[in-house]
Amino acid sequence: MALNTEECSDSVRHSIVALLKPLHGGLRFGFKDIEVGSEETLESLLQLFPKSKFVFLFREPGSQFQSVQAQDYWDYSKSIVSFIEKYVNIDYNSVEKKITAFIAEAVINSNLNGLVIGLSGGIDSSVVLELACNTLPRHNILGLIMPYDGITPQNDIDDALEMAKDKGIDYRVITINSIHDSFMKNLADDKIASGNLNARIRMSLLYYHANLMNRLVIGTGDKSEIKLGYYTKYGDGGIDLLPIGDLYKLQIRKLATHMKIKSEIINKKSSPQLWKDHSAESEIGISYELIDSILVCIEESIDTKEICNILNIEKKLVDKIILMIDNSNHKKILPKICEI
Repeated sequence: MALNTEECSDSVRHSIVALLKPLHGGLRFGFKDIEVGSEETLESLLQLFPKSKFVFLFREPGSQFQSVQAQDYWDYSKSIVSFIEKYVNIDYNSVEKKITAFIAEAVINSNLNGLVIGLSGGIDSSVVLELACNTLPRHNILGLIMPYDGITPQNDIDDALEMAKDKGIDYRVITINSIHDSFMKNLADDKIASGNLNARIRMSLLYYHANLMNRLVIGTGDKSEIKLGYYTKYGDGGIDLLPIGDLYKLQIRKLATHMKIKSEIINKKSSPQLWKDHSAESEIGISYELIDSILVCIEESIDTKEICNILNIEKKLVDKIILMIDNSNHKKILPKICEI
């Protein structure tokens, strides 16, 4: 692919980097007629030559390097830039103000006393906690850290504890192994069903404390997860409000940076940790950079063939995202009522 970076702002160039990095199995770059070693990143090249035109050489694992023809480079790159500009390069000051007002209104209108939040140590719950703390007094927020020994990584627990302590909220750590085991004594073992049970146990604990303290359960799901249905029905999908539910994962990363959440959390691989070594991107089989790019194209009503052209990807990847959306529609609607 060739991009004219002269007309891109720094933030857009950075977003293009994020978009392009996961697309191919082994990127190699050329500047004019001089090959640059593969250890160099696209980001560093854009910084070195911010007003240059690049032609990208790429290969799939095990195949020969190929170059993408550059004759229509501007039309091609303009398509990428246009939706990156619209969806990633937004005013995060305004976003933060809108979300804090949303949270405040939800609590006030509920006539309840505050919020209960599940803290995983990941980016979504960290962002939501930061937003909640910018809205309500700390004593009106309870954080629950609910690890499963042998599944939840220690660094996730440590990050969740650090966030709770740093924000000065009340928090509790409840290890869910024994609760899960008490269910499984009478159930057939199944990896996915057992993993989703963990999510539903956590939901039950959140609502127990919300009931106990007369509070709302604040959700931490983002737009990417909601669109894909990548959450557990009546698990992490069982909540009272979704403050970041209209922000894609890439936008959450930008918001997290804006809110000065530590880079270790921002750069951590997203995962519900429902079983050992569980990773969202590994399970889905597509990076969030590419997932969000496809979702944005779908939101822009771009057809499948054009999405493949814009993102330079195979049709099967777009089809997979569309299938995930369609197969999870049942999660996104209220139970149907038989009207008499």
